[in-house]
Amino acid sequence: MPTRPAGGIRVTLISRDSACVAAPGTTIPAGLISAVVLVTYGGTRPLPCSARLVATGPAGFTTDSVLVNMQPAPALFINPSFLGSGLQRAFGGSLGASNHGGTTVRVTSTNPSLLVISATDSTPGAAFVDLTIPFNGSGFTYYVQALDGFTYDSANVIATAPSFVPDTAKMVITQPVFDII
Repeated sequence: MPTRPAGGIRVTLISRDSACVAAPGTTIPAGLISAVVLVTYGGTRPLPCSARLVATGPAGFTTDSVLVNMQPAPALFINPSFLGSGLQRAFGGSLGASNHGGTTVRVTSTNPSLLVISATDSTPGAAFVDLTIPFNGSGFTYYVQALDGFTYDSANVIATAPSFVPDTAKMVITQPVFDII
């Protein structure tokens, strides 16, 4: 086995199709035999696409390669709805994949003077809320609070998370109705 230099071993990664796959070089730390590298979409090749990623090291190390398949980003899902003026309601959303290693979903109101977002039913809403989604999690709950005095108006709620396709849902504010029979 080659000597492991004190500063580690520099590995160069070369994509055979940089429009599909991009990867930075890395250093295998001293005392270890591997390193984790974040491979990202190159940005211009239509998805899905594949590219060979070639790893080279200093003299004496064998060049190796792997075929990397890039898939379209999974989507976020939230639903449009109606909400009475001055009321709040819980809504659910989901991530299109659960293998994200933990992420944060930001749920945002496009018009916080009309409706605001909260993480709980007892917390005053704000223009946005960040929800922590644990490793292997995919579902989330948020509350939309319609401010008093607005009816027959609407605003969008947008959900975003790193490496997911955002989703937008229209929330229509109506006259609150309550009927006791």
